[in-house]
Amino acid sequence: MGRFTSGVARLLRETFAHEVLPPSPPREPPLKATPGRLSRLLAPEPLPPAPAHGSSTEATRRRGLVVFLFGPEPLPPDLPPAPRRKVRWLAWLFSPENLEP
Repeated sequence: MGRFTSGVARLLRETFAHEVLPPSPPREPPLKATPGRLSRLLAPEPLPPAPAHGSSTEATRRRGLVVFLFGPEPLPPDLPPAPRRKVRWLAWLFSPENLEP
């Protein structure tokens, strides 16, 4: 039993011993990074300078494909709202049941 205990103690001492790593070698200064092929392909392009104050921005604005397909259509602001139909189907659906003939 004594040899087992000493063996376990030695194993624990070796397992939890403080390890000292050698110093890391000095780093060289990084080279000037050049964009890779993938970043050239997928990186956003720089925006052109903002147009002058008097130019129309509405003519140059584009909508995305998903917004074009599924988004609401821009309507002129002077149209009246669509008329609402006066249907009481919800009240009819949830009205109490009349059992008398």
